[in-house]
Amino acid sequence: MKRSLTFFLSFQIILLISMSGAIFAEETEESGPRKIIGVVIHGNASIDDETILFNVKTKPGEYVSLIKIREDIKNLYRTGFFDEVSVDMIEQEKGVIITFIVREKPIVTKIEIVGNKKVSTDTLEKELNVQVKKIYDPLLVKKDEEKIRAKYIEQGYNDVEIKSEIIHTSSLNVTVIYKVIEGIRVRIEDISFTGNYHFKEKKLRKVLKSTREYWMFSWLTDSGKFNQDEFDADLDLLREFYENRGFAEVEIGEPDVKIFEEQVSKQKIVKKMKIMIPLNEGEQYRVGNIDITGNTVFETPQILKIVQQIDSIEGSPDSLFKMPEPKFRQGEIYSRKAMQDAVKNLYELYGTRGYIFANIIPTRKTMVETRSIDFTFEIYEGKQAFIHQIEFKGNQRTRDKVIRRELRIFEGDIFDSSKLRYSLSRLNYLGYIENINPEFNPTIADPQQLDITINMTDERRTELQLGGGYSSLDKVFLAISFSEYNFLGYGQEMQLSLINSSRRQEYSVSFNEDYLFDTRNALSVSMYNRSTQYYEDFDRRATGGNLGVGRHFFEYVFGRISYQYEQVEIYDVADDARESIKDAEGSSITSGFLFFLQRDRRDNRRNPTRGTRHYVTYEINTSLFGGDNIYYKATYDGSFFMPLLNKVIYGFHTRVQYADGYSGHEFPSFEYLVLGGERSIRGTESSSIGPKDLNYEGETIGGNKALLFNHELIFPIADPLRLILFYDQGDVYGLDENYDLRTLRETVGIELQIFVPMFWVPIRFIWGYNLKKYDFENQSEFQFTIGSMF
Repeated sequence: MKRSLTFFLSFQIILLISMSGAIFAEETEESGPRKIIGVVIHGNASIDDETILFNVKTKPGEYVSLIKIREDIKNLYRTGFFDEVSVDMIEQEKGVIITFIVREKPIVTKIEIVGNKKVSTDTLEKELNVQVKKIYDPLLVKKDEEKIRAKYIEQGYNDVEIKSEIIHTSSLNVTVIYKVIEGIRVRIEDISFTGNYHFKEKKLRKVLKSTREYWMFSWLTDSGKFNQDEFDADLDLLREFYENRGFAEVEIGEPDVKIFEEQVSKQKIVKKMKIMIPLNEGEQYRVGNIDITGNTVFETPQILKIVQQIDSIEGSPDSLFKMPEPKFRQGEIYSRKAMQDAVKNLYELYGTRGYIFANIIPTRKTMVETRSIDFTFEIYEGKQAFIHQIEFKGNQRTRDKVIRRELRIFEGDIFDSSKLRYSLSRLNYLGYIENINPEFNPTIADPQQLDITINMTDERRTELQLGGGYSSLDKVFLAISFSEYNFLGYGQEMQLSLINSSRRQEYSVSFNEDYLFDTRNALSVSMYNRSTQYYEDFDRRATGGNLGVGRHFFEYVFGRISYQYEQVEIYDVADDARESIKDAEGSSITSGFLFFLQRDRRDNRRNPTRGTRHYVTYEINTSLFGGDNIYYKATYDGSFFMPLLNKVIYGFHTRVQYADGYSGHEFPSFEYLVLGGERSIRGTESSSIGPKDLNYEGETIGGNKALLFNHELIFPIADPLRLILFYDQGDVYGLDENYDLRTLRETVGIELQIFVPMFWVPIRFIWGYNLKKYDFENQSEFQFTIGSMF
């Protein structure tokens, strides 16, 4: 095809030269070069003249140019629309009419996939490059055949055949048919090893990630299929497994694969596969001498400590519960991963001083007699890098200054990899910045000067949430909320909400600015109106707000002082209510200050996986500003997150509270502390834990002291789904009682969390079992709510 096309082009050009020569000769004899009086397109059916002429440089009014005509022919072929292009020139009295004669490629009018039973047509159509109403391209058809074949091989149909048929329904239309001959699916019957003296076959089979034997639940686990690419990757994992355990010279031979058919019923034949992997484990080696060469920036002892992981680079520690990683130290069993980590740690070390162009080459010498490997780390330090410019990409809403204020690297400074890593962690902590990926490009003028581009996405949008559900406190409830955690892209938080249920009505608005006027100072404002029915005894209405100012004192420490004002009304008091409630009936004012101090080192405030958060609050309400309720309340709240094995996360939360009146005033009964429910002790009813009033059917009064402990094992199933196993403990103590760990209530249970994109917090479905059930309590509770636990 290529040769014939070349010949055709050559023929056309020779023809043009001959024709043009005759024309020019004639024109020269009579009147010189002739003008083009028209450019015409002939032969096109579906492509309009304007589209074709757009790719033609030859224009009316110009003189005939062989060079332009030749370029026009090439340009028309490059469009991919035509099978043939030729040119005809017609001499007229006033000039020349040039006609471009084209033959269009056919259009695909229909695509069919036939013979497929095990893989759906919809699944296969998603793989196709050929599209209806597009130009037919035989190369794309061949690519589609391979993509369909690959899809079947993924499902274990290694003998599948794909054939394409092209039917010309007209001179300009074709139908593309992909014919699938599926064959019989191959099942892996057995995987065995030879030469494995140090590890059992069962352990080695587990090393293979994708190549697994077929079993009765393979339809669920998707195991038992054979895929050559996945099998090759599994052999690499097997080699890595041995090399990480000292077998540096392990050899994996050519696997022996046998395929046979077995008649399992009169109508069904199963094709099975047996795989035997030969191994030559070799000797187990230990790390010998470790030498360092080429270093001038750091002393050799300091480098050796980093290589042997005696010292660590500044950053977040790994999980304490993870299996201990092998160390790259003299006398330890050799591990390829440990050696790679040592090289990585050296790059990190040099990166903290700006030597990101350093080149570290580990060379090894095998000592057969001592079964050890000596290593030499050759270091080519290069020159320091400086930060020239920092740019951001992908932040559609978030202002650059909001991102820049979280960075701890600055233009003009020496590049520091540890500061960059910390800066990226601060961006991740915000919760509305995701997919953070930095790029480094040396400038053309000076390669030591780096331009840093931080790529990201910020998908937080202004949201109107309309929801409802059921909770043990509110029963059936309706919630409407407008929230923005990156208000107008300035990193501010704003929320308007309305909650309405049979027992509670709440209206609130809040605004928070963490960097007031681009300083380290903060401002917070909130107003609310809450009405709550407490059992059948009384109703409580609270209207108020607070105004707070704060400051970021250190990298992780934030403090705030707020003035709060609240008007409280106790009304609809039942005749048989407690005396303390009857005494509180009417309106009163709570006025005072709230002191808040926090240290937060979580990796993400929305969905943390590691780190800690501690905060203390001290609330003191006085009569200085017209307050009637004179009391104080102190709270300590701590959270701890740590990754375990297989991405499982352990979370721990504790809260300690103490409150009381002062200056001769009693602690108001309507402010008593209570626990229970989906936000404190799951598996118990809301506000059900605390001292009881035995004279009023065991009604919960509450107390002035509280302890709470929450333990969680968090299993990420698939984004955005998480499964949580929990164990909760807690109790509330009265005015005349002391803290007592022996009385803690205990529950266990399971929780399912779904992070819906429109919500900042998860939707939670909870089932809890009460381990210390009282006679009047349910043994278990199912609960639903929206919001984080801690």
